[in-house]
Amino acid sequence: MPRYVTFLLFSIISTFGYAQNRSLDALLDEAFTHFMKGSYAEARKSYEMVLEKDNRNKDASLGLARVALELREFKEAKIILKQSLDKFPADDEVFYYLGNLFYYQEEYDSAIWCYQQSIRIDDGVSMYYSDKADAHLELEQYSIALQNYLKAIEIDPLNELAWYGVGLVYFFQETYDSSRYYLSRAISINPLEPDFYYYRGLARNLSGDAFGALKDLNFCIELDTLHLEAFLERGRVYINLDEIESAFDDLFEAYTIDSTHLDVLGEIGNLYLSELMFEDAIDAFSAVLEIDPLSEIALYNRGLAYLYNEDNQNALKDFKKAIEISPDDVNFHLGKANAYLQMKDEKNAIASFLYAVELQENNMEAVFNLAMGYAGFDKFRDSYELLKKIEQSEPEYPGLYFQKANIAMELGLFAEALKDYDLAIIDNPQNPLIFFRRGILLYEIDELNGAIDDFSHAIRLEPDFPNPYVNRGMIKLELKDKEGACLDWKKAFQLGSTYAQQLLKTNCRKR
Repeated sequence: MPRYVTFLLFSIISTFGYAQNRSLDALLDEAFTHFMKGSYAEARKSYEMVLEKDNRNKDASLGLARVALELREFKEAKIILKQSLDKFPADDEVFYYLGNLFYYQEEYDSAIWCYQQSIRIDDGVSMYYSDKADAHLELEQYSIALQNYLKAIEIDPLNELAWYGVGLVYFFQETYDSSRYYLSRAISINPLEPDFYYYRGLARNLSGDAFGALKDLNFCIELDTLHLEAFLERGRVYINLDEIESAFDDLFEAYTIDSTHLDVLGEIGNLYLSELMFEDAIDAFSAVLEIDPLSEIALYNRGLAYLYNEDNQNALKDFKKAIEISPDDVNFHLGKANAYLQMKDEKNAIASFLYAVELQENNMEAVFNLAMGYAGFDKFRDSYELLKKIEQSEPEYPGLYFQKANIAMELGLFAEALKDYDLAIIDNPQNPLIFFRRGILLYEIDELNGAIDDFSHAIRLEPDFPNPYVNRGMIKLELKDKEGACLDWKKAFQLGSTYAQQLLKTNCRKR
């Protein structure tokens, strides 16, 4: 009998224990389901109910920590994890979530230490290695990060985050072919993760595959219609493809997602600036400065927009503020110098150009700007000598030969000017202004047919450019082709030339 009673008691206890465990398991499952749905308050409530029944339930304790981490309630997460560490002092999962806590707080060295403790306790968990690698990646310790990602893949070849991490290592090391390969492996495991496509799109774009980049960024946006960075990057790709309307569409989509995002506002401002929409650019950069008044780049770019909009005083103010923040930035001093140049303030303009050159004497952009500054104040000999210096140091400098030819003409050095215009045309054969200027030179040295050829070619390159019509008409008149001259001046007048109107009145009225 006692044996039977004992057996019966055991049965009752076992049945009670089974029911209790089933109840806890159900609550844990319920909490996990809430967590995965993003219903964190409900998940927290379910985990707390488990702990009321069993205050040493590790799954519930760590579940509460996960909820706090997801909500970025770091103080709460720290309290829970410290209590868990007291209860489970040698538990790899507790150290793992402590590592996550430090990682989210950007305390990457502490995170690495915690992940290492998890690995010491159990070296067979792939995620411990890949998360440790993430922390090394944040510290730009690329070789160590790579070792840990590869170890994670060795343990679990289906750990897509490890493949993704290797792709990021190679991306940041600018090894884009390898980056694309590993990101593609991550996509093959989990084709529904937007960031995998996003970074592969970046890698493709940076390796010159703009259309492949667009394809990946399109996938990313389809998977996450609020992926601001994807809209921003796709906008940049469209800018490089000169698809300006599409670029604006994407940048404004990004702006709709977050109207305070500094990169978005800055990129919109840059696009307005490149499209010569100066007032809109000023508004965009002003929006950046409302959020970050010490953004020297926004100050500089707004200064450029003011400068191009002929608001020299406000341009000068912005350049000076940018210099206060970054006193050794050559571009800021060049901006200030060009503002003074526009204001015809020779003393301050030349002093600012010279200071920029002193900051970086081998910076050919600074030397070129100084040369143009001298030219702006009719100091053509000084300008010409500096341009010859640039030719010796950096003969491929953009626009060098065109400007050198212009200055040589001012100095009456026609043979040198002709040679430099020829070189400028080799560098940029689609620029109508170079042919126009060489046409003027050929006219000056009495090569009239050559001048007509150059003016005609400038017109073919830019049919709405009135000046070549004016000058070609003058040569035609000199060659006794009055009818042809009047036709050229009529066209120039239609394109807005007031000088052509005067020539028509003087030479083409029927008597």
